[in-house]
Amino acid sequence: MAIVDTKLSGIEKASVLLLSLNTDASQAILDRLSPQEREILGAQIVRMRSVQSVVRDSVLSEVPTAIKSLNRASTQPLIWLEQHSPDRVAELIASERPHTIALVISHLSSGFAARVLSCLKECLRDRVAKCLSSLGTASEDVVKSIDELLRERLMPSKPSSLKLNSLDELAALPDHSIRLLLGNVDLDDLGLALRVASEELIEAMFRNMPSATVQLIRDRLQSTDRVKIREIEAAQRRVLEEIKRSASSLGGVI
Repeated sequence: MAIVDTKLSGIEKASVLLLSLNTDASQAILDRLSPQEREILGAQIVRMRSVQSVVRDSVLSEVPTAIKSLNRASTQPLIWLEQHSPDRVAELIASERPHTIALVISHLSSGFAARVLSCLKECLRDRVAKCLSSLGTASEDVVKSIDELLRERLMPSKPSSLKLNSLDELAALPDHSIRLLLGNVDLDDLGLALRVASEELIEAMFRNMPSATVQLIRDRLQSTDRVKIREIEAAQRRVLEEIKRSASSLGGVI
């Protein structure tokens, strides 16, 4: 059946475009699609068989405008996340605070945002939904910084060593990095190490620990038991060494 009507659906236009390209170019496009998308387009192409030149020219004339629209969309903060699957996006943002997750989701199209929400754990999903209901307008700088953080998180990590000379330097790391690095640290050592730590470091640590662990460390910090300074210094060294080992296993700087 030859296609003569220029009022085509999106699938029909995609099929016309593929029929207008050479074999290598059309195959390169098909390789980027899912099996289901390839099956749908393949069936449509078979039904078309041939396309009149007026229809082909009409479809091809829309390509520059479509490319410009895609380029504009790619420059909008966070919208590029829709190039990934909803479950991948949910995994990417799940470690952030509910308010930050809500801000990210608010920049996505409604359908995609709903799918991302459904991929979050129920307890987190409820907190994010509550934040969405009262979410204000964030500054461009805040949105840009979140956008850059998520882009960096998707980049392959470069093997290198986490260069820390003291525990206090941990406070400058992103929250998601602190959570990962604390995973294997001995709590007894950490309780000792934090006895002479800055308030900034203690706050950063507590912010990234489960509430039960925070209470346990607080109890140890408030203990009146006498501890020798060399014991605290030894505990700090062990904690720092464990953090560096964790960073190395995770690919270096995270």
